[in-house]
Amino acid sequence: MSDADIEDLQVRLAHQELAIEELNATVTRHDRLVRELVAELRQVREILRELRPSPLGSDQADEPPPPHY
Repeated sequence: MSDADIEDLQVRLAHQELAIEELNATVTRHDRLVRELVAELRQVREILRELRPSPLGSDQADEPPPPHY
């Protein structure tokens, strides 16, 4: 292998290491974002559960019957 071939391999390796570092940073950012979005989705689901009336129990049982009863 000539010196030019070795230098070419070293340059390629340096570029690949840089690309791997950039990809790792991107994956780390995306992982953090996904975790934040999952937590936010849980909060939204909980809020919706609190807002949705239950089909089993309602506040109507506490009300007096209408006058015609």
